[in-house]
Amino acid sequence: SKTFSNSAFAACALIVADRPDGAALQYHDLRNLTQIMDSIGVFFSYMITRGELINASGIDPVTHRFNYSSFQKTLALTMDESDKTGGTFALVLFDVDKFVFMNEKLGFERGDQVLRGIGDAISRVAQTEHVARVGPDEFALILKGATEHARPAIEKILEKLKGFANEICPEMSLSLSVAYTLYPFDFLEQTSVFGKMREALVPGSSSMGQLLRVKCN
Repeated sequence: SKTFSNSAFAACALIVADRPDGAALQYHDLRNLTQIMDSIGVFFSYMITRGELINASGIDPVTHRFNYSSFQKTLALTMDESDKTGGTFALVLFDVDKFVFMNEKLGFERGDQVLRGIGDAISRVAQTEHVARVGPDEFALILKGATEHARPAIEKILEKLKGFANEICPEMSLSLSVAYTLYPFDFLEQTSVFGKMREALVPGSSSMGQLLRVKCN
């Protein structure tokens, strides 16, 4: 943001300082420019702060990943894009099994660190920054282009996540359950899709690797 503000400020200063007749700047020109410099700086500071606040509203403060509200907008846009292009995608939901007990044993601060680690690991393994925390112990992502043969790709993500389990939480066993659903094969509406996937994962899993395909129609 600092680089942006400086470069934008310089550009505006050059525009303001440009004389139509091409003559050299006079003393009164420089004095007038000096008087408005503070106003220009305040304006760009406001714009930068406003942009940061807008971005922050879509970010989960614990994991620094997209939040549920932001992800819902992304999901809606992806559905619209698929309708226009005829494309397909998989919506994948990761649930941290028995995270409540982990919080109780390790403490909330350590629990937050574990959640950040899980979000980072999912992003690395799935090779996407568009990972969102959509619940207290849930993460979601979209795999564009996924078809009815998407299961092996998601299983591969799960398998790779196992390699990060001890690194993320060496104090106790870390387990994830995963549900996925395919658009437009399994669901056509956004309103109930997360509820259906959560219902499927209610029992949880005793070991990382449970994978369910959920049909939400």
